[in-house]
Amino acid sequence: MVVSGGGSPVAAADDVTTITGAPVLSITKSHAGSFVRGQNGATYTLVVSNTVGAGATSGTVVVTENLPSGLTFAGMTGTGWSCAGGVCSRSDALAPSSSYPAITVSVNVSPTAPSQVTNQVTVSGGGSAVSAASDVTVIGGSSARITKAGIFRSGLWIIDQNGDYQFTGVPPDKVFSLGQANDFQVVGDWNGDGSAKAGIFRAGLWVLDYNGNGQWDGPPADRFFYLGQAGDIPVVGDWNGDGRTKVGIFRNGQWILDYNGNGQWDGPSVDRVINLGQSGDVPMVGDWNGDGRAKAGIFRAGLWVLDYNGNGTWDGPAGGDRFFYLGQGGDTAVVGDWNADGRTKAGIFRAGLWVLDVNGNGQWDGPPADSFFYLGQSGDTPVVGDWNGDGRTKAGIFRAGLWVLDKNGNGQWDGPPTDVFFYLGQSGDIPVPAKW
Repeated sequence: MVVSGGGSPVAAADDVTTITGAPVLSITKSHAGSFVRGQNGATYTLVVSNTVGAGATSGTVVVTENLPSGLTFAGMTGTGWSCAGGVCSRSDALAPSSSYPAITVSVNVSPTAPSQVTNQVTVSGGGSAVSAASDVTVIGGSSARITKAGIFRSGLWIIDQNGDYQFTGVPPDKVFSLGQANDFQVVGDWNGDGSAKAGIFRAGLWVLDYNGNGQWDGPPADRFFYLGQAGDIPVVGDWNGDGRTKVGIFRNGQWILDYNGNGQWDGPSVDRVINLGQSGDVPMVGDWNGDGRAKAGIFRAGLWVLDYNGNGTWDGPAGGDRFFYLGQGGDTAVVGDWNADGRTKAGIFRAGLWVLDVNGNGQWDGPPADSFFYLGQSGDTPVVGDWNGDGRTKAGIFRAGLWVLDKNGNGQWDGPPTDVFFYLGQSGDIPVPAKW
């Protein structure tokens, strides 16, 4: 600026002014895997970023969810964000080349949702133009794919049938009586319709809610028969791969299996007698090689012996079977398809420590090939299931009615809504998680 005249020498002054660009916000939306119809607590992740070379934000930044038909809002949370309904906001400045902490959006999937939906979100405010993002989501199957909680108490069964992590009454949840105190509870898909049903074993007597309606209808709708005797340990599995769970017993290393599932012993040419293990062993059942048939195995103080090829004899490693060590005396053996490749793998639980042979090669390779993490404490009962329907078995614990589930299966406790805890049952109950 220059001033002159009035008989005065010319005078000038300068003022350096910095001009910054406006903020340019963007938003991303992502999810893992596919959702399933009837699923509760499915999650999306939202991240708001400011572009390189832009100005910092000023004022309130607002993120707004726009859910498609088939999804309903369940929750929205993020560090530093104030969230209500489907909207989150914050007023702290976001520098260029930076991102705010992620927002987790939880949704429930309708049982009648279409096979594909597009979820949209916008970010506005802070001095930036509006930016939007969308995420195409595949929806398949039904909530039967999701493992849900249940308990058995001296013949009483309480099932979280709709999988909303609470008892919401009958219906939609289930309460029924089958069995009595000291019965062994068993669970299986007895008729092959894709859902789990209840059953009990009592000194050789099997009683199965074959049609799964939560009551005893008597034969032929339901089933009772004899296989085994007092002191036997019941085992169940789809021995022949026809899609139906069948029964069997383990007795001091001997396995007797109703291979064809007709509820009677037809002799070894039709049914099966297998010798694998000894007195004191823990029988383990799994589809070790992924061919669709359940096979025998045992756990003994850290030693695992698996009839890997499922031919009912011990062929040794050269013949296609397996033995290996994972765990020690006092550990609780657990099995599951930890990586969703279709094969059942080994794991152990020890006073809150989980050690999983994720890749299923029968040895401890360390992370990331295998996994160890902490969830629970001494005295907890380990539970496993596919809590979110993505095909992977995940960890959880049951403690006197409290369930704590690593729902997303990342081997750590992330807190709700990513992971979940809830109450169903009481001290002395036996947890029975299954795909009810």
